[in-house]
Amino acid sequence: MALEAQVAIPVYELEQFRQKQSILLYDKKNVMIFLLVFIVASTVLIKYYFSAKNTVNYWKERGIDGPPSTRPFFNHLDELQSYHKPSCITLREWTKQYGKTYGVYEGQRKVLVISDPEMVHEMFIKKFEQFHGRMNAISFGDVDKNPSIHVFNARGARWKRLRTITNPSFSVSSLRRIYPIVEDACNVTTSFLDKAYAKNESFNIHPYFHELTMDVICRVAMGQKGTLQFQNPDVELVKDVFYNFMSTKLEQYMHLVPSMSDYLRHVFMIYLALTAAPFRRMMNQLAKIIRERIELKEQGRGAPVGEPNDFIDIYIDAVDDSISDGAYKKSGEKVIKRLTEDEIVSQCLVFLLAGFDTTANTLALTCWFLAKYPEVQERLIEEIDDVCGDPSQPIGYVQLGELKYTDCVMKETLRIHPIAPFAASRECMESTTLGDIPIEKGTFIMTDVLTLHKDKSVWGEDADEFNPDRFFDFTPRMQNAWVPFGSGPRTCIGMRLAYIEEKLMLATLLRKYRIVATDKTEKKLKMVGRSVLNPESVTIKLEARF
Repeated sequence: MALEAQVAIPVYELEQFRQKQSILLYDKKNVMIFLLVFIVASTVLIKYYFSAKNTVNYWKERGIDGPPSTRPFFNHLDELQSYHKPSCITLREWTKQYGKTYGVYEGQRKVLVISDPEMVHEMFIKKFEQFHGRMNAISFGDVDKNPSIHVFNARGARWKRLRTITNPSFSVSSLRRIYPIVEDACNVTTSFLDKAYAKNESFNIHPYFHELTMDVICRVAMGQKGTLQFQNPDVELVKDVFYNFMSTKLEQYMHLVPSMSDYLRHVFMIYLALTAAPFRRMMNQLAKIIRERIELKEQGRGAPVGEPNDFIDIYIDAVDDSISDGAYKKSGEKVIKRLTEDEIVSQCLVFLLAGFDTTANTLALTCWFLAKYPEVQERLIEEIDDVCGDPSQPIGYVQLGELKYTDCVMKETLRIHPIAPFAASRECMESTTLGDIPIEKGTFIMTDVLTLHKDKSVWGEDADEFNPDRFFDFTPRMQNAWVPFGSGPRTCIGMRLAYIEEKLMLATLLRKYRIVATDKTEKKLKMVGRSVLNPESVTIKLEARF
């Protein structure tokens, strides 16, 4: 027994020793895994650091000047996405300091800023094939793979297909069909302005135009039946999308790693679902309307002949006849002649976002200029009276096209306050040159639209003054330097509809009232906004003409 006890003790101790060794090996394994993760993470961070450092020296190494970076890694992102001081104002300040061509960095994206008329024309027209892509928000990811991309953000063959299919929506015949909807919406807005006039006091006219544009877009592009002005809860929602959602913190952080945008897009969509439930609700409702409309079409129960069609009907019917049946891309993916359901939702949604704020802002800004320049307003009223005749009779589609001075007034408004400068940005799709500057594939180009629109070599010494008459002598050089809707083949597809809304609303309003300035009218407009340039308020008063 004594011998067995002497033997048992070493065996027990050996087992303890083995357990301790196992624990040590396990701990060493964990340490090795930790060290491996640490080394990989450190390598990635070091590589990212030097990559980011190289990025911020990119323009300097090429002899191109520009403002110093104000925030490590983010670089000029804060200035380019500021709400209270819109980027187009900042760009003009930088242009005065660094010239008509200089480099900046939107996070890790390299951006060349230009305002030379010849370079702008070269980018938009002469080298469209090399600069056909837009400078899209990073949250869209790879726009060539995103199934819900729309005509504004698409590029290459996909953009051409979407543009070809959606172009008929804005043809003369299509616009004639929806003209009664726009006319009714303008009359409804005027009835609300009647109530504002009855109060005999100054008021901010801007919200009235937001109601108008939301009403028109919802009725022609989103399946809404009848007017919902000042009853539509989605007006504030869409404003919030423009003023806040378009530049979230998550979107900003995505600029640190633009190469991962396609993966981060899915994170962004989860974020959208969690933080923007009303926006998702609006999209889901639109998808439901489109599905129901497709089913009605399939059952032969679509809109009766002669009834004003909306964009949904037009998109369901639209076909790209240039695509042969059974055509395939080089990748083996079949080319679809018709719009998919996701694409119809995306097209309708982008026309809401693109047509809501821009048109409302243009109308509000025009009213401010008319209040400040009563002599211009009198000429406008005279033209409207001459062309449109009896105020008790509706304004016809053809008459609207004859309001030439009205065209000049609106164009001059957009020259001084280009409300959508983001539309004048592009991505280089294949390495080329712009002017004498080599441009690498993947480089972004921003047009300094404010400087371009006020270039005295183009517009004359009175370039800073409001003078609509300059558009009666609209020279080719002026045409190339006037880009509120972009330029070239990618000019804003909704421009014609915007003109109809703006001209018809102005004509309807000025047949009854004069727009007058008061002591509360802004001496100088305060402009705010990220994607779109907005007047903070436009305070005027209405004065009855009769």
